[in-house]
Amino acid sequence: QVWVWKEAGTLLALVGAGLLLLGAFELALGLPWLGQLRRSPEPAAAVRGIGGWLALGLTAVLPALTYLPFMKLGALWFPSALFPQWVQNQLLAWALANTVLAIVIALFLRRGRPVFSVDIPRSLVAAVLSVGAVALALAAVDRLLHVDFRFWVIGFRPLTEARWPIFLAYLPLWTLHCVIVVRGLCALLAVDGASRRLTYLTAAGVMGGGFFVLAALQYATLFATGLLLTPTQPLNVIVALQFIPLLALVGIIAVFTWRRTNSYLPGALICALFLSWYVTSGTANHWSAEYPMTFPPAARDR
Repeated sequence: QVWVWKEAGTLLALVGAGLLLLGAFELALGLPWLGQLRRSPEPAAAVRGIGGWLALGLTAVLPALTYLPFMKLGALWFPSALFPQWVQNQLLAWALANTVLAIVIALFLRRGRPVFSVDIPRSLVAAVLSVGAVALALAAVDRLLHVDFRFWVIGFRPLTEARWPIFLAYLPLWTLHCVIVVRGLCALLAVDGASRRLTYLTAAGVMGGGFFVLAALQYATLFATGLLLTPTQPLNVIVALQFIPLLALVGIIAVFTWRRTNSYLPGALICALFLSWYVTSGTANHWSAEYPMTFPPAARDR
């Protein structure tokens, strides 16, 4: 029964991968050309008013509240040669729908306009170097020890040669989502005098808290009645468990990079690379030119 120790070891590696990502970004800012990204964060407001707290609440609640309906709707985005992963198509349908909701929230709950420092070339290079450091560490661990960074249903796997085109196809869509969401989050967190610890806790809680409540309700109902709260969508409930730590990490990355650059862009690009890699490497392909998809007669009739 050595699997318990293996699980503990890969959990430590998973935590270490997150620390390596942040540390690599810090080191990247020490390079002469990338050092020009360094800026002190500029607050958007003196205090967080009712509108700011309401926006934070909606940011936490709406992604979890819309998750199952939008995943179900996303099932209509059938796999294809360009986008072959059915589950990732559903996740992107949810992500892009929440991107629209984030824009609507920003328009209706206007507050102090944040002043961000945006440098696209340097932000892109810093993001690639940061995520690349984790990818190299994972490749080494995979080659030498035949394990990866994972715990339970959360796992980072190396991208195989066949999956690189898939990763690149999905990356622009994840980038669009992350740029809008991370910008909105940083704008909400840019409050004068907010402590560093509170800012990190707020970001992690806002991003992952809604899914924590969703999972708690699902499993409380399961233990009480023997059925999930949504018994017809068990796979999507399991998929949702991953969002608790992953989205919390997105919030931490956003704060870490914003506090050092006064920009949402490096963190958004890191998160886009990270999410596209994570989902693409760990999701089944549902399309192949050699095995075209077929549907039951009832589905074809509709």
